[in-house]
Order: sequence, then C-alpha cells, then structure tokens
Amino acid sequence: MQITLSQRTKEWYQHRKQYINASEIGSITGNDKFRSLEQLVYDKIFGTTFTSNKYTEHGNKMEPLARIFFEKTTKLTYPDTVFTDDKEKNVFPLP
Repeated sequence: MQITLSQRTKEWYQHRKQYINASEIGSITGNDKFRSLEQLVYDKIFGTTFTSNKYTEHGNKMEPLARIFFEKTTKLTYPDTVFTDDKEKNVFPLP
C-alpha cells in the first residue's frame, strides 16, 4: 500500500516517528557521523527532542532547488512524499 503525504504536515511527522525513512539510511549503514544505528533505534522507540539545526535548515531551504536540478538532469519526476507500507512482507512500524 502506498501512502502519499505532504512534507512537514502533522501526518508526515507522525509517520516519520514510526517508520524508517530514506534520510535515515546513513545511520543504518554506519555512514551518518551524527547518529548511529543504535541511536536511531533508540529514537524510534523512545522519541527524540531534535527539531533542527543550521544544516537541516539549509537542506530544507535547498530542497526545492535540488528537486528542480534532479528533474531537469534526469527527466524524471516524483511525487512530494510517498511511503510504502507492505505488511504482507513483514514491514511493520515500530511501537
């Protein structure tokens, strides 16, 4: 089942609290110098107080330009945000 949510909406934030998201792959693979896999798991289970910093604010500001660049370069377009929830394949949200 695909779930389409607009970024930065209440529903989008709620979904991100429960599921693994593309921006967290670095933590999973050990390539995120700011958050380890262990910290990611802790944050998913118990929550986090992190809201933003100058780096995430810069990323949010540049995201529309990055999207335009990507679409012009690849000739591909994607919806704003799409999540996949496939319980048939044992992909479940964390409690």
